[in-house]
This record gives sequence, C-alpha cells and structure tokens, in this order.
Amino acid sequence: MQVPDIDPVVGLHPEISWQSGFGLEVSAGVSFAFPPASNKTLFSNEKPFERTELKISFMTGSIYAELYFYSTIDFEKISICPTITYFSGPFSVWLSLDIGTVYYPDFGLCPMVGITYSF
Repeated sequence: MQVPDIDPVVGLHPEISWQSGFGLEVSAGVSFAFPPASNKTLFSNEKPFERTELKISFMTGSIYAELYFYSTIDFEKISICPTITYFSGPFSVWLSLDIGTVYYPDFGLCPMVGITYSF
C-alpha cells in the first residue's frame, strides 16, 4: 500500500547510559533524521525527529518510575514526561503526563493511562 506525500526517513540515535546496582538508570541521547529526498539542513526545526533526550528511571520491586525530558536540537522547545508503572504478573498499569513545550506559547498537557498484558 502506498501512502502519498510521505518522504522516506533514515534515522540515527546515539545514546549513552549508566545503570546502578540499586535500580537507578540515567541515559542521554540525540536523535537525527536524514530524509534522503530532501534539501533541508540537518539542524532544521522542520523535522520532529531531531531532538535531544534525557531519561532518569528507577525500578524497585514491581514499581517503575521514569522522568523523561526531550527537546528540539536547539533547546527551543522542551517537554517533560513523568511516568509510573506498576507490574503484577503479566499485567502492568501505567500513568503518564506529557507536559509539552514548556516555556513556549503552544504549551500542552497530555495525560495517559494504560493497562498492558504480556504473554
């Protein structure tokens, strides 16, 4: 099936990560998009895949908590997404709040709730 007006994109996401012995993990990365059929420059704000990321997470027992920061390459738009997950056997319940474009006129909140089942 062909989707009109969609350009192909090749991406790269280098990341560095550190994990402690007691459940704490810190990782940071940068995401780049390389649209082959485009003349856009690499650091253009027109491509949503170009961003920096920082994730701090902690897991103990059946509780997983994560604080995820992501921004445009030039740090003009910064978003924060705290998440908490509870695991019980094959089920997990999670709550998340995506606080988008902090310090920007298009500020937005996106609450999310989910239940997953793994088999």
